Amino acid sequence: MDGVSGEAAQRQRGLWERLLPLRVAETVVTAVAEIGMFADQGLRIGASVGIACSGGLAGRERIADELMVRADRAMYEAKRAGKGRYRFAEEDK
Repeated sequence: MDGVSGEAAQRQRGLWERLLPLRVAETVVTAVAEIGMFADQGLRIGASVGIACSGGLAGRERIADELMVRADRAMYEAKRAGKGRYRFAEEDK
């Protein structure tokens, strides 16, 4: 493995798999916070994002349903943490 242990390579792959959803979540939170369409009415729009990855669910039935449940739980965890946050589902940490 070119001098990299299997465990280190797997850990590095896991970090890369989290990078894209992390960047998407950051973009969504930032973009929604910048919407000013209701500013003249004194309203501010924000977003909380829950992220669930399918890595450990491959090959299982009802993957989409499970991912939605996990992402929903993560979203409510993000909401509890404050405005404009994102969280990964517990299984994805």
